[in-house]
Amino acid sequence: METIPCCLADVSPTSPFITSERGDVHVVPAGDESSDEEGGRFIIEGPKIPSPPLSPSALSRWSEISVTAFKKASLINLPLLAALKSLEKNDNGLYELYLYDTTDDRDVFINQHLVDEGVVTSKVFSKTTPVVQISENDLEQELQSQDEMSVWDPMKEQYLSKRNAYSVDVNDPAVAMLGYVEKQRDICHQYLRGRCYRGSTCRFAHVLPGDMPMPFEEVFCTDQITKLPELGDWVPISVTACMHPAHFWINFPYGAQMFSEQGISEAVQNGNPLIELNETMNNYYNHSKRKDNTDLTILAEGELIAVKFQEHWYRARVVNAAEDLVQVFYVDYGNTSVISDDCVRKLVPDFLHTPLQAVECSLNGVELESGLQQNNLILYNELRLKFKELTADKLLIGLVVARSPRKDLVLDLYDTSKTPHISLNETIAEWNGMKTSKTVPNHPLRQNKEQLLFPG
Repeated sequence: METIPCCLADVSPTSPFITSERGDVHVVPAGDESSDEEGGRFIIEGPKIPSPPLSPSALSRWSEISVTAFKKASLINLPLLAALKSLEKNDNGLYELYLYDTTDDRDVFINQHLVDEGVVTSKVFSKTTPVVQISENDLEQELQSQDEMSVWDPMKEQYLSKRNAYSVDVNDPAVAMLGYVEKQRDICHQYLRGRCYRGSTCRFAHVLPGDMPMPFEEVFCTDQITKLPELGDWVPISVTACMHPAHFWINFPYGAQMFSEQGISEAVQNGNPLIELNETMNNYYNHSKRKDNTDLTILAEGELIAVKFQEHWYRARVVNAAEDLVQVFYVDYGNTSVISDDCVRKLVPDFLHTPLQAVECSLNGVELESGLQQNNLILYNELRLKFKELTADKLLIGLVVARSPRKDLVLDLYDTSKTPHISLNETIAEWNGMKTSKTVPNHPLRQNKEQLLFPG
């Protein structure tokens, strides 16, 4: 194999090489010296003495950056394609080459590449505009998105929206002032005469001459929650929502009666009212022939509505309503979410017979450190996640130690799926961000939990 000395064609170093040669000094034989007083310097005439040979590194006029960039471009993907600029060697005895890297889908002209990188200069090549490579998959996605845009109708969403109705016509002055079209009622003539026997159930407006009729809309609202257990009762519960480990919501999957084998048997026979309610609501609202007369502009705070979440329907209370979004509280589970107004329907009165199932609770003797939510939001969210993982898909046993006037419960929670039983109050109190507080003593009549039947 023969080694041929070569160099890149039409490129040069980025900066001139500086040497220490003195061109104004020559060496002549001794005894033949003369001086030049006018120039202020001594001139030693005679033949030049050749300098000693330099090492290869000293002969190199290329910077380390240039050499590194060339090695990176030429030595990684071998072999390379070379083209001779000329069949003759240059003045330095080297063949000048144009190098090409053809190993990838896109060929790389190494001479041009080094110029683009700024590590060499050239009088022939100039910096080019960077080329953006697009893969075949990217190209297919781009073409697909263009096809989608070509068939997209910007008016279709507004046309199909439930807000496309007279009651939400923003060009109507009534809508602009009140947010909805006021429902007009005829004035009750019996009331004008002094007395209407229908009272508040009258379908006509009870307005005296000169009075301003008030707009109205019938909504449903109730605070009737499910039956609560008595103080000292041991009841099976499931945690359904959590604000933080010391503030959460529960359901009673087997009812609120004292935990016993007979009570479990009766609850299984009677069925879970919440499951039956959800199935009935799904069948009703998912029926294709049902017509909906929901007026989305007059959702009142506290109003009970039907809400669709992940293809299932639930009862919820309106917390806040904006133009297209509604914040709701799920009254049977305790969690809160923001949904589109397309997922809202009027709640049929038939679905109000079942009491609200979510019961607000707190842990006995455990509370959140003050200011934790404002000062350390990361730890606050970690505690919420940790509590959800601790209670998810578990049937826990709760001892009711207190009931507040707001109808929420103070509990001692136990995980009886393992032996020995685990006190969640004691476990959570040791977590970072939680602290112990004043403990409510257990009810004296129900302190002996050894006589109770525990699951697991």
